[in-house]
Amino acid sequence: MKPISPPVILLIIVILYACCVPAGAVLQPFTFRGYVTSTDPGSANLSLLATHTWRCTYDNATVRCGWEAIPPVPVMGTVPSSEVFSMVRPGKIVEASSLGVPGGKWTGIGILSPGYEERVLVATDLFGNLQSLPAPLPGGYTLKVMTEPDCGSCTGSTCPALAVSITILRNGAECWTGVLLPGGEYQYSDPFDQSGLYIKFVSGNASSQLCPNATGGMTGPQPLSVFIVHAGRPGSDPGNPGRLPDSGSLNIFSFPSGARVFLGGEQEGVTPLTLSDLEPGTYSLILQEEGYSPFEKNVTIHAGKRMMVTASLEPIYGSLRIRSSPSRATILVNGEIAGLSPLVVERLYPGEYSITLSKPGYAAVNRTARVNAGQEKLLYIALTPQTPPAA
Repeated sequence: MKPISPPVILLIIVILYACCVPAGAVLQPFTFRGYVTSTDPGSANLSLLATHTWRCTYDNATVRCGWEAIPPVPVMGTVPSSEVFSMVRPGKIVEASSLGVPGGKWTGIGILSPGYEERVLVATDLFGNLQSLPAPLPGGYTLKVMTEPDCGSCTGSTCPALAVSITILRNGAECWTGVLLPGGEYQYSDPFDQSGLYIKFVSGNASSQLCPNATGGMTGPQPLSVFIVHAGRPGSDPGNPGRLPDSGSLNIFSFPSGARVFLGGEQEGVTPLTLSDLEPGTYSLILQEEGYSPFEKNVTIHAGKRMMVTASLEPIYGSLRIRSSPSRATILVNGEIAGLSPLVVERLYPGEYSITLSKPGYAAVNRTARVNAGQEKLLYIALTPQTPPAA
């Protein structure tokens, strides 16, 4: 009898699963570990050769989970975030999860690297739904996330997420707890060993069961969210876990993000940015963003280590928001016409400014306003009608 190939086995599993699972039931997650074989940013596809699957067994009420070897099988799916392609290349070891069928659409992608312990793989970079990626973070870090539903916009079993509550733990001890809005980001750095986590909440959903007046069952689409997590840790050579590599890497973050990065005089990209295969030594690092003072720092790269730099950029300008009653009064700032009220005067250097408002039929008003960098000063002026001259 001719043996059945692994792709055919995988297809049989999918067909049987589709036949046996009732409509509206919670979909079965599939999580693979393997080597990336190709990436296609144009179609957002990532293909891998799966060599392991994550499996849990139950023995006397004890749950044991871990990677289980499978016959190598190719699997392809679309990625949850285009940022995957900035770090994932063919040959990388990754974990990849999907719902309903193996592949199709990846709900999460994690880049795996050797950990401190022999034969342990840790996830240094995560993209997508965190709960579906089982590999541990390096340095003893763990994350707890809970999305908050927008209960007025629910559809069936899911609602858009208004925000997410995140707790960072290290070796079971709480390091930080906070709330991020969609698009929000946070950088945690350990004061002792300079390790840390960068977390960005891209967007997501929450379970409608969290709403006060929730009705119905738990069936339906599972709430999924997209996160981006980068972990900073000392590195090791994937080909020889006992030996540190000859190069190092650098994670660069800024608030706000999107700053241009110059390392050693060469422009490398925009924040957040990861630079790998850097020769050990000291480099000049400059971050530039329009409207902010340049951030300058010398960073030292060590072989086998991932350094992290977080910069809070200082704004250069402030602004004035000027309103008047009645509106459409002429505004002069330091004697120069700026426009008609209501008006926001931007890109003002910190300091004091003389403001004059005038309008036909009303007495002119002079004010002084102080502008601070990074702040918007509100100025409201009520004009007084001029008294007509006596006959």
